[in-house]
Amino acid sequence: MNRCVRRCEIKISRMILSGVLNRNWLCVSILRQIYRQQINFATMTHLESRRIRRSSIISFISFVIFFVLQFNPQRAAAQFQAADSIVGNEAGGYADHEFSSDSVSVSWMGAFAPYRLWQAPMNRATGNIGFSLAVQLDSNLVPFQQILQGTDWSSSQQGSWVYYTKRDANIRKQVFKARATAAQQVVTEQLTTSDTAEKFNPLPSRDAADLDARFLFLIKGDQSPLTYFWRESNNPLTEAPLPSTQLSSSGARWINGSRALIYADSIAGYDQEFRFDVDDQKITQLTFSPIDKTDGFFFDAPEYGEELFFCTEGNTSLGIYRKNAGGGYDKFNSLVFPSARSYVFSAEPFAFAGKSYVFAVVSDSGFMSNADVWIAAVNPDTPFYRQVSGSDPMLKRMDPEVYLTETDAIIYYFEWENFRLHRCETGLAALSSVTAQSNTPKSFSLAQNYPNPFNPNTVISYQLSIGSEVRLKVFDVLGREIATLVNAKQAAGTYKVSFNAGNFPSGIYFYSLRASGSDGRSGNFMETKKMMLVK
Repeated sequence: MNRCVRRCEIKISRMILSGVLNRNWLCVSILRQIYRQQINFATMTHLESRRIRRSSIISFISFVIFFVLQFNPQRAAAQFQAADSIVGNEAGGYADHEFSSDSVSVSWMGAFAPYRLWQAPMNRATGNIGFSLAVQLDSNLVPFQQILQGTDWSSSQQGSWVYYTKRDANIRKQVFKARATAAQQVVTEQLTTSDTAEKFNPLPSRDAADLDARFLFLIKGDQSPLTYFWRESNNPLTEAPLPSTQLSSSGARWINGSRALIYADSIAGYDQEFRFDVDDQKITQLTFSPIDKTDGFFFDAPEYGEELFFCTEGNTSLGIYRKNAGGGYDKFNSLVFPSARSYVFSAEPFAFAGKSYVFAVVSDSGFMSNADVWIAAVNPDTPFYRQVSGSDPMLKRMDPEVYLTETDAIIYYFEWENFRLHRCETGLAALSSVTAQSNTPKSFSLAQNYPNPFNPNTVISYQLSIGSEVRLKVFDVLGREIATLVNAKQAAGTYKVSFNAGNFPSGIYFYSLRASGSDGRSGNFMETKKMMLVK
């Protein structure tokens, strides 16, 4: 083997090593093919191989450089260093933490006896949890290890409540809710009862305009199979099953801004995603291709100005769907995380600096195996992937949740087995600062809702020129407040909020935006607009 061949082999080997160190598995795969091709060249005659080597090697390496730069853009963020730290008690014991933007709080359940339920305040500026100010809401919950679900927050005109599972006096699992008031008084309420069935794993709705929250839950009767039901929190007579005979184990989820949910059901041998409107009982199939789809999630995408949904496909990727002209949905992007691991679960969306992202767990072989936490951008025109969890390959990472501060997005997750809680920096603030000047609105504004007139859903858009305390409320024609759509600190940017008026009569309504600048340089912005509900 001559010197030219040897030098090329050394260069390619170094490139492969660099790809491994940077976890760029796509680049590694291509470079391995180049290396094998180079070995084949070495078996040719000297004159023949010399001519072919020169052109082929240059073409191959040029192709790799172009491919990696153009089609593997997540490496543009290679300088990012994961900041993953344990928070709270290092002995662990934190299970299924959930954040509430309405109450600026976090809830979690203790993973070890006596299985307490906690609520603590969040620091909006830093994203830190106020562990020292935590309030115990309840105890003796059904252990997370038994039902793989702990707590979840509701949002409605009744305020924010934590929903959870606890055994009643008959030692049956039932649904409860609790919260701590501003005066630190604890209020609890049992929502379900039964002498013949267990009801557990509640998932409440988060629609600030609703009179009260709805919630999904599982029912297991003494002589009946496991079934998903839903009901209004304030009316047990509304309890009804989901319209499915072969409900997928991935469950269901409420669609914010509408009295509907998305769920997976088996049809023609594959799990597909469906939408179910609880008021008119209408069922709409959303996906059709021959691959299992689970864990669907509708979300408002600020860069598109509309609602999208995603679902896990084959447990290895996320399909992103958008409504077409015919009212159906087409997949326009597929997120495949550039990880040596491939099993995807616990994916959820979030928006930051006017862009849509998802976070997910990517594991070796499924739930409760060694895993990493990733984030990815939804828009295929600006592809972006980033591992935000630390480098320890032996952690069973679970259940990430995002908390949006005034300036950044923070991911929290916990470890299976010891249930230690981790905080991860996403670095999105630094990433978005490059285009912040051009994308930041020049002034505050409140747009006319669309559509208008509407029935029963409409979208309200507004812009913030600086970070602000934002209140967006809806009033009836008599000036009575009927809904609070936003009550939080928000960074400068453009926002869209869905309003569902399904519980209100036809008529004229007003929506009012009040924004108090948080930079100490500006006064208050307030504007009110009129909209019409026609049923």
